[in-house]
Order: sequence, then structure tokens, then C-alpha cells
Amino acid sequence: MGLLHFWFRYSGNPLPAVTGVEGWLLHALAPEHPLILIEHNDDRSQQANACEALVIEALVQTAVAQLGLDARTGLGIVVPHRAQKALLQTWLPHLAGAVDTIERFQGGERDLILVSATVSDLAYAQSESDFLLEPRRLTVAVSRPKRKLIVLASQTLFTLMPADLDDYERGALWKQLRHACASPPLWSGEYTGYQLRVMTLTGT
Repeated sequence: MGLLHFWFRYSGNPLPAVTGVEGWLLHALAPEHPLILIEHNDDRSQQANACEALVIEALVQTAVAQLGLDARTGLGIVVPHRAQKALLQTWLPHLAGAVDTIERFQGGERDLILVSATVSDLAYAQSESDFLLEPRRLTVAVSRPKRKLIVLASQTLFTLMPADLDDYERGALWKQLRHACASPPLWSGEYTGYQLRVMTLTGT
């Protein structure tokens, strides 16, 4: 299983169930799925991604309102670039302290961690693949949640095939994640003009 062994060793209780929300949110926050991958079809974003910001906005507003999570201990949002951090902090000023790059993320573990891969433009992703696909960064990000992890990423990221062998090996962890969630999606459809697929680990 490699890196994925982490997703089977939660020590905390599942988050409570949410109610009264639309289908994709209900599945994404379902307590029986400690790992969720939300794949989308945006393919034009570089250091900031409005699609992922919209999805995160809906997720965290529900998490705050129904699950009682906060920026200090309950909720963390991990991003690769300062531009995405600034976008999310502008949209979610009451949760500004929950958003940071993995290099600067503070506060240790959180009940719910959201990881925004952000980059979806293929050419840009290829140009910074040594940074974007760095396995240690993903490993640190997925080591933070105590009760649930939600990863947001474009289809582009999973089709990225770097020509350089070292970059290809770096990207293997992202491909492993996508392969582990290759079962039929929990939900698929349109949200705010984007196509989303909400997936979880096969067999969970």
C-alpha cells in the first residue's frame, strides 16, 4: 500500500454525519469515508484555482456550521502556493488561520484536513513538477488529519506524465492515490459549472 497505509490507521472517532446538504457534500463529508478524493475538470489554473476554492468554501462552511470545527484545532487547509492561500483567506476571512502552505502549516494534527492540489494547467504543471509532485510534501499533508482527509485535484494532475524519470517517480504517489480510488464514484455531477467526481478508497 505504500503511503496509503496512513489512511487506514485513524485513532480518533469519525466525524459526525451532516444533514440537509446537497448530494456531493453529503458524500464528501460522510463519516464512513475517512479519505475522500474530489476530482474536477478545471484545466486552466496555475497558482490559484477558483474551482477548488468554491468546493472548499462549501465544505468548510458545512464543517463549521454542523460539525463545530474551527481554525485553531479542528480544521486545516493545505495548499501548494501563496496565491491559493490568499484566495481562500479572502473568501473565508473567519478561517484565515486554517489556510497555509505545507511548509508553513502550523498546529500539528487537525480533525479535518483539506488538501488543494491547485495546479491544473498541464504545461504549468509540467514546468513545476519537481515541486508539485514532491512526495515528501504530500506525505506531510496526509499525516495531519486525525479523523478525515479530503484531497481536491484536477484530472490533469493524474494524467501528468513527466518525461524526466525522477519527476515520474515523484508523481507515482499521486497516481497511487487515484488508482486506490478507482472504484465507481460516490457521486458525480456538476457544481458551480464544474464537473466533480467524489471518490473514496476501494473497499471503504
